Amino acid sequence: MSRSAKVQDIDSLREFRSAMLTFAEKASTAIGEADGEVQRITIWLENEATTHWASEVRKRHAVVMKAKEDLRYKQIFKSPTGGKQSTVDEEKALAVAMRRFQEAEQKVVNVKKWIRQLHKESHQYRGSVQRLATTVSVDVPLAAGRIARMIAALEGYVTLAAPNIAPEVAGSTDDAMGRGSGVPEIGGGSKRFRKSTPDAQTKDAAPPAGPEMAEWTSGEFVAGDAEAIEKLPIDREVLDSAAMVIVGAGVQSARRIYLERSPGAFPGDSGWYIGPAEVNPPGEFFSIRIGDLLKARPHFYNLLTLPAGTLIVIDGAGVASILNSADEDVFVRET
Repeated sequence: MSRSAKVQDIDSLREFRSAMLTFAEKASTAIGEADGEVQRITIWLENEATTHWASEVRKRHAVVMKAKEDLRYKQIFKSPTGGKQSTVDEEKALAVAMRRFQEAEQKVVNVKKWIRQLHKESHQYRGSVQRLATTVSVDVPLAAGRIARMIAALEGYVTLAAPNIAPEVAGSTDDAMGRGSGVPEIGGGSKRFRKSTPDAQTKDAAPPAGPEMAEWTSGEFVAGDAEAIEKLPIDREVLDSAAMVIVGAGVQSARRIYLERSPGAFPGDSGWYIGPAEVNPPGEFFSIRIGDLLKARPHFYNLLTLPAGTLIVIDGAGVASILNSADEDVFVRET
């Protein structure tokens, strides 16, 4: 049975993907703000309110005791004329002190009740919102990745243009980074890519990336890529979400990109550089935290755990090659 789809506007897919990511970002922010507000009120009740009213109970109890003592004094001692002294003012003062003391005691009881109620309500809230939190943090990014792959495939069908491949000198093992078919990389291979990676000084001077860096369409995987990367017989490194990655301008929309990991150039530098695999290197470079990068490219996680010396090429057909520090291609996709 024939399977086909009528797609009239690829830009609509891009707009839909962008709207999905915007929704996920706003929903995640709203959930975070709600969680923060619940936590703020809980801390206020358990600390400030509890401490305040416990202190008020002690202070108002002292006022009650003084009012009782004043009343007792008036009741025991006679006036200068020998008559019984009036205790109206003291009785009123004692009544007011007693009401304020009882109010403070009731506040202590209420605060304890509100703390229990808030814990119960916040637990129910977190349970009900967990589904949405999972959707915006996991399901939406995965769906956005699928849409990006659809866009790349549709663009390939639309263009149907043969790649502009510059032939290399036969027998060059350093520069031949194809897919095992003998077709070399455009403009050179591993040596060219490694030379295009910015030096330590350039990395250190790279400014933070703007919001547009979150809109990625390049570097998509195809079936079998993720599984093959997980099975690579290479020691992995622990991923620090706060570490920085340096990216070349235009990488997020390039048709082919490469990733290279070098020793860290500055404190907090992961060593990773991601750039467009073009003949001319980009003129600008930016820095982005690994955690922010993974929001746009969650499937890069296992790639970013590979050690220094690793070089990876990804094009419209998925991962093309993964080279170790000896420029040996260790990537094998199961078919």
